[in-house]
Amino acid sequence: MVDVEEGDAQEEDEDGKKTEALQIKIKGVEGAKQVSMNTSALEVKINATSTLKLLAKNLGTAFYDHVEEVAKVCLEKLIMDPYAHTLRKESAKVMRFLITACKDHPDRMKALFILTYQQLMYELEKRKVKEEFD
Repeated sequence: MVDVEEGDAQEEDEDGKKTEALQIKIKGVEGAKQVSMNTSALEVKINATSTLKLLAKNLGTAFYDHVEEVAKVCLEKLIMDPYAHTLRKESAKVMRFLITACKDHPDRMKALFILTYQQLMYELEKRKVKEEFD
């Protein structure tokens, strides 16, 4: 959030990356403020997650060697992303195909399903009690 003159919205940050900016006026604060988000980084995350989803879907059980690494990223970071509903949705779909990739290993499949279910229920409960707003 930065101070800004009326009508001076920036479309790029200092590094030249694409950003989305919104000017707001806050009661009791002098002058307009500009809130911005690096949308190019968000788009890269969403595209990478979609690519992982397609790889896991198309490779099936051949993707098993990579399940642990991808699941860790999805469960620890992507499913709980506070900014992008699309990113949370795509990472949940990735988890579906990761569980399927464990078809030849029923114990790992069950454990991954339980971890995914717990994380999704935690996120759902958080939004239900409005600890976090989207």
